[in-house]
Amino acid sequence: MSNLKLPDMDYLALRKTLSPDGRTKKLAYHTWAGIVGEDVHVVYWATTIAVLSPWRVELNTGGWDTITTAMRLNRILQDNCGGAFRVGITRGQMVLRQRLTDELPFGRLAFELRAGVWTLARGV
Repeated sequence: MSNLKLPDMDYLALRKTLSPDGRTKKLAYHTWAGIVGEDVHVVYWATTIAVLSPWRVELNTGGWDTITTAMRLNRILQDNCGGAFRVGITRGQMVLRQRLTDELPFGRLAFELRAGVWTLARGV
């Protein structure tokens, strides 16, 4: 069980709390966010683990298939794309889960908002 307290990681909520001048804000232990152009970048340690926009969510493990990275990515995915997908770890590898049986191992992936539905993007 984790005592990690993550704030709302929704794109619009993060935009409201961040300064547009490029300064970063600490969100949680070694987790920072900042605005780059129109996007919100979420950094865990020295790795950009997510790039958020109103129509796209990019996730990146940076090669760190750890439970703490998975927890952050899962929260970002849930807050931005709803409950259709989840992030977890299976046999030491980060996976994207859809339903209980479908798992897709990944290092980087993206979701796009199309016709009001978040879908897995082709090619990151």
